[in-house]
Amino acid sequence: EEVHPGPAVRTDAEVDVYVRKFANTVYHPACTCRAGPADDKLAALDSEMRVRGVRNLRVADASAMPAHVGCNTNATCVALGEKAAELIVRAHGGEVAAAKA
Repeated sequence: EEVHPGPAVRTDAEVDVYVRKFANTVYHPACTCRAGPADDKLAALDSEMRVRGVRNLRVADASAMPAHVGCNTNATCVALGEKAAELIVRAHGGEVAAAKA
């Protein structure tokens, strides 16, 4: 016997309502606004994390990843944020201090 969505859900419209209400994920959404080369029509960001066609906007979160990472996304997001900060500082003529161990 069907458990989910159950026999009460029969029409396409009812399935749509059920999916919208109960669909979820345990995964971290990523790569939805990925960076890539200029000839990649699916890459929304350039190599400096700037949104193509929009001035003064960068993306520095998991959506900027060009491909999923094989680990928890937290460390990668921290690295993306640090890289974006460095790019912004340099774009405005600033200097970035060397990392300390």
